[in-house]
Amino acid sequence: MWPSEETTSRLFNLANVGLLFSLALGVICTGVVVWMGNAKERFSNERISANEKEAQRLSDEAARFNEEAARLNEKAESERTARVEIEKEIQPRTITDPQQLIKELEPFGPEFKGRMVKIGSQMFDLEANRLAWQLQEIFSRAGIQPDIHDISNGIVSHTVFVGVQVLGPTEDQKFVKFLAKKLSAFGHPVILGVNPEGVSVFIGTKPIPDIPK
Repeated sequence: MWPSEETTSRLFNLANVGLLFSLALGVICTGVVVWMGNAKERFSNERISANEKEAQRLSDEAARFNEEAARLNEKAESERTARVEIEKEIQPRTITDPQQLIKELEPFGPEFKGRMVKIGSQMFDLEANRLAWQLQEIFSRAGIQPDIHDISNGIVSHTVFVGVQVLGPTEDQKFVKFLAKKLSAFGHPVILGVNPEGVSVFIGTKPIPDIPK
């Protein structure tokens, strides 16, 4: 059974209106989707940009921290080096490998048979006396008899002598130069000279840093 013509016309018109409304709604929804899609993309780009800026900030901050850490490490190393140098300057002079020096002095022993090597040190200077007594022990063990009467009683030219002095006859200059070379390891000059009366080693006061020797 079919509806009446009037009903059919009314339903047809309503259907057209509904279709037009659906089309309009579709267009609106499509526009909203495109609009919101663009908005989401903009928000996403802003978020990515913000993240990149934060990552760059953190990277720059880490670089500054690393640079500061490197500067502090360099400063600490410089201070450590300076401290080592200062400690080296204030440490008493000592022969660090006496056994090796004894071994190197032993061949000279027969040349000094019946003779003595005079060892002296600056009066009232405990550091110089300490080194002089160490040399006395080394000479004795190397077969070279030391004369120790001037240890802690020595005066050179009526003044305070600074450094080390090694003297000896012309025929003993090989020994004198050898000993001077060994004693120059303390970092200050060793005075060489000729003394026809015999070989002598005088330990003077340790030079003070930054003062001409």
